Amino acid sequence: MTAAKVVNALDQGYKAWAGFSFEAMCLRLIERADNCYSLCEIKFSQQEFVIDKPCAQVLRRKKDALLRHGKRGYTVFLVLITTYGVRRNQYAKMLIDRCVLLEDLFGR
Repeated sequence: MTAAKVVNALDQGYKAWAGFSFEAMCLRLIERADNCYSLCEIKFSQQEFVIDKPCAQVLRRKKDALLRHGKRGYTVFLVLITTYGVRRNQYAKMLIDRCVLLEDLFGR
């Protein structure tokens, strides 16, 4: 194995670890005093996160499940927590109520 392949393998391992660590430290669901849930989806990306059709389907299923099984009469807001924001495509516009950046949580 060449040195470049070793560095690339280590770099990929670090990226996977960093993404997992970022997602693991964030809350997934916040029940609010105003009878709302903030359903937090946490995504690590090295650029703007792009919601594609399969991702949108997963997000919609999560929100629908919470509406079915959560407290009756609660509103669900889908909050995306990510490193560099979300690209405002059709899926993001349809699903994401709020985007929180890493810098919003920890400052610069």
